[in-house]
Amino acid sequence: MTINTYDNPKTYVVGQFQWLELPYSFKHLFSDLDNANIIFVITDSKLTATAYHPFSAHKRKTLLEKAFPESLIEIIPDNPSDEEWSEELDNLINTTGALIDRIIFMSEEGQEGYTGKYKQFTSVQDLDNSDDILLPENENDYLIGVKDALVKQYPKVFPTVDVALWKNQYEEFLLARKPQEMWWRFVGGFSDPSDESFEFAAQRELIEEVGEIKHGELKYEGSFKVDDWRYRYERDKIITSFYSCEYIEGNINARDDIEELKWFSLTEIKKMEAGNDLAPEHIPLFNLILKKYL
Repeated sequence: MTINTYDNPKTYVVGQFQWLELPYSFKHLFSDLDNANIIFVITDSKLTATAYHPFSAHKRKTLLEKAFPESLIEIIPDNPSDEEWSEELDNLINTTGALIDRIIFMSEEGQEGYTGKYKQFTSVQDLDNSDDILLPENENDYLIGVKDALVKQYPKVFPTVDVALWKNQYEEFLLARKPQEMWWRFVGGFSDPSDESFEFAAQRELIEEVGEIKHGELKYEGSFKVDDWRYRYERDKIITSFYSCEYIEGNINARDDIEELKWFSLTEIKKMEAGNDLAPEHIPLFNLILKKYL
């Protein structure tokens, strides 16, 4: 990140900017402002090459740099937590060393999700909607092809697997916490084309995230659509196959993309809250376990 000190207050423009070319309405919006007084902040989803996120953050940054050569352009990752995302944005604003005039959010979701300390903000309605994209005659054919191909794809389902590892006659269940998250969830992940079955995938994910333990036979508990925050505004969705099995023996160690593993009793899980203690997308799985085994 480039650190700058400015004398004049700056306008921070926060959005995804998923355009082939900047719409005239967008350029006109900032025509009265000096480029040097605008700081663009690109929010970068972890998803790539989808109908709603067709272009990488680097391509979007290049687009803005060409149109606003004197403006500072930064990138921050998207986040399932509005509070953490807002804190990240506030930290970025502080790091640039610039005085703030206002924050302009390019979507209602961005404005409504912002819970940071700055109060001088507003929003721009519908500018980053795909219907408003203006396709120039001389636009790069590759970018046009990417957008066209992604939009014309049939909506897809991504299969995942989750595993409830239990001990002491279903009295305790092993939950996992990912880095930079406060929520507990069941272990699991995406199925892989090399997996022979969903059961195979479930066992693979269990060993990858928990370690080389000995466990009982996998029991199918059900399947659920997952309200994954990354896909909430996408046409594509996730459906998970949920399994349970008994922990028998072996050292349990957090591995792969897991920060911490911990045993919880069903009584403790029942008292935990969605969004504060438990991962919101796993609530249907927790509800099933509580209803069936408590």
